[in-house]
Amino acid sequence: MRGDLVAPEGEAAAGEPLLIPAMRGGEIVREESLEQMHERASAGLAALPARLRQAQTPEGTDPYPVEISPALTA
Repeated sequence: MRGDLVAPEGEAAAGEPLLIPAMRGGEIVREESLEQMHERASAGLAALPARLRQAQTPEGTDPYPVEISPALTA
């Protein structure tokens, strides 16, 4: 993982969305078992750099890069 991009839904961007809809308009659009949710959350945490999985960020550590998309910047 090299950083995050904050972008509106529908804006084309490389990478994988962090938020995945479970419902839209009161209808279920994604069903997952508790085991599947656990696996997805574990994989997401494992993908983070080790320094971000700690309770305290080590002194002198560069901040995690987060960019704002061109659409939101405009």
